[in-house]
Parts: sequence; C-alpha cells; structure tokens
Amino acid sequence: MKSNYCIVIILTFFLSCNSNKNPSPNNLNYFKIEGIENPFPLPADLRPVTEDELETMSKEATAPIKDFLAFKESEQVTHFKQDQYPFRQVAIFSSKKIIPIEKIYSNSFVRTVEMRIYRKNPVYLNYALVQNKFLKIGDRRAFKLKVRSLKNQKDTVYSTYYLVSTKTESLIINETSRTYEDIQDVIATFMIKSK
Repeated sequence: MKSNYCIVIILTFFLSCNSNKNPSPNNLNYFKIEGIENPFPLPADLRPVTEDELETMSKEATAPIKDFLAFKESEQVTHFKQDQYPFRQVAIFSSKKIIPIEKIYSNSFVRTVEMRIYRKNPVYLNYALVQNKFLKIGDRRAFKLKVRSLKNQKDTVYSTYYLVSTKTESLIINETSRTYEDIQDVIATFMIKSK
C-alpha cells in the first residue's frame, strides 16, 4: 500500500512537470526593442506585428496603457502577436525614466490599472482580478497583475500587466490572451539577463 502511494506521488510529480506549457529558454527568440537596452525574450510562436497589421489592429489594446502611464515618457511601443489559438498579443512599452518598484506599492499598481482601464471602459462589463504578484530577482523588480474580463458579453479575455524595472530601464508589458497561461517565465528570463 505504501509503495503504491509513493508511485502515485512520483507519477503525479512527473506528469505535472511535463504538462508545464511555459516556454523553455530554448523556445525563445530575442528581440531588440527601441527604447529598451537589453534584448527582450519572447516565445518562438510570437512574431512582430507588421506596420500594415498595426494599422488594422484595434487601438483599444494600447490606448488604456498610455492612459495608465499618465505621463509622456512612454512613446515607444512594440507589438507582437500569435497567429494561432489562443491568439496572444503582447505590447511592450518602454519608459524614458526608471520607475522605482517596491512591494509596498503593489496595491497602488493594482488600483491604478483597475481604475484607469477597467472601471473607465464600458467594454469590460465583468472583470475579476485573478492574480497580483511582486517579483524580485536580485535588484530587478516587477509587479504582475492578471485580470479576467468578459468583453462584449461573450469573450473571456485574460490581460496580464507587468511593470518591470532593472538598474537601467523600466518597461510595461501588456499580454492579452484567451487562456490563463502567461509569459511570467519570460519576464523572469528578461530580469535575470538584464544588466
């Protein structure tokens, strides 16, 4: 009986490790993004959005972020997208100044995003804050906020917001997807490899 219990635990551990869909460092492409000193890693299934595609994409995804920043230091934005389900989109905003991040400001970050994006925009009829994290790797820090929303009474959308600061730069990453999975491991990779 005891050996069966051990086998179940080992099997469960093995299966849970193999079911991780987060990208491995081998499945990442590194991009040079204007306004960001360090190359930025992204999963290999994401690609830069072309200028033609950008013209046809809804401005809805970027306008709230620019409003959220509430200052003009973030003029550079780079877009990436996934062509197959879950049709993930990532927008990376560089900041002209370093934004200090401390764990005690985490709730302020959450309130700011909630007030400026979700309560202000009637498109988001129903939303829930499903994850709020403070990430720290050495002297690099980040806030993470994941929001599940029902858009136009039919589509469940997960939006994940990261505010990342290193010694040399700050950036905001907005990831939108139809699934709960996100790029937190990619953000950690960026933080580790940043100067």
